[in-house]
Amino acid sequence: MATHAIYRSKHDSIKVKIWVSREPDSTETDARVHRVLRVFTLANSTGAYGGPAETAARQSRIAADLGYRVQMLAGRLPCDAPYRRGQPYKQVFVPVKTLAPFSGGFSSMFSWALARQLWRSVGCVDIVHVSFAREMIPAVAAFFSIVRRRRLIIQPHGMLTSRLGLKQFFADIVARPLYRCADVVVALTEHEKADLATWCPRYKGEYVVCGNPVPGHDRSRVRQPAKSPTALFVARLHPRKRVGTFVEAAWLDSESKLARFVVAGPDGGDLDIVTAASRALPNFDYVGAVAPEKVLDLLDSADVFVLTSVKEPWGNVLVSALSLGIPVIVNQSAALAETIQQFGAGVVVEDGNAHAVHAALSELLQDKVFYEACSRGALHLIQQRMGAGTQEAFLLRLYG
Repeated sequence: MATHAIYRSKHDSIKVKIWVSREPDSTETDARVHRVLRVFTLANSTGAYGGPAETAARQSRIAADLGYRVQMLAGRLPCDAPYRRGQPYKQVFVPVKTLAPFSGGFSSMFSWALARQLWRSVGCVDIVHVSFAREMIPAVAAFFSIVRRRRLIIQPHGMLTSRLGLKQFFADIVARPLYRCADVVVALTEHEKADLATWCPRYKGEYVVCGNPVPGHDRSRVRQPAKSPTALFVARLHPRKRVGTFVEAAWLDSESKLARFVVAGPDGGDLDIVTAASRALPNFDYVGAVAPEKVLDLLDSADVFVLTSVKEPWGNVLVSALSLGIPVIVNQSAALAETIQQFGAGVVVEDGNAHAVHAALSELLQDKVFYEACSRGALHLIQQRMGAGTQEAFLLRLYG
């Protein structure tokens, strides 16, 4: 039995006409434990969606271990199988396709099957935690949460404030009203929190600040550079990641041959730059896209991790490298640059300066005392700022 009704969100941002069921949702009949729906756009076996997908998986695992009933929901490409075995949470990945190929990226990925699944899943939980971007899937998930009056947690992962152009301006006509209806917004850093407050000054809900979970492993150690060292770049090959700066540093190293330069990651527009370098330079390799569960193995074989992206809001792989005790080279615009400098966990360089990257690499690899100090600094940073109990305490507070 259903009735016709008008629903207005608690912040009066969105008014919609809906059909409201008279029957109680499952959350009204079973309140023994909080149920969490963790939503992001695309689950992919090659890690194409990057950090938000990996963060959602780690948060879901931690929350499930804490006793929450967690369902992770995302789209998947029709021929892909991104399921992870042995997880303590439910995985639901629904086939999607790009509805507007000209839009680029993941913004128009969607399907009616996913919409139906979202509607059902939102109705069966207490909390909806969305990796929020200017994309259809998180927007629909947020909208359904508002309509069904579920506790809505939005986590932008830096995706709302790192890109501001004409396309983003029009997308924000939809994104901002949904954002304003969130009960809680999760920012990675105080810097992102300030940027979000500027981006949406009318948001009156709660902000919480916490970085992404560090992968669990037993490989942390103080390191020394290998006799034949490797400099590693891991990221989607998108122009914002500036893999070209890393490639240019490899060209500068073609005579001195300080290290082997390795790039890993799916194409995001700059693949041609990488493949050209791999053909021309004997000290340069492109290993393609790497499955998320294999990234730690790849990092463990490296001596220096280099991240040349502009205004990097966090960097999951960067943090994973630090957790292994690997010294890093990052741009000064990265959100973690100041922290890395404070703990002496690596070298911070000027954005877009390949000569500075090469000089930093030379300093790390040729000065073993400095290298070891940076390795110790990386481990100390993780211990002090991102320790094992940080995420557990954060999720307990976030989910209640």
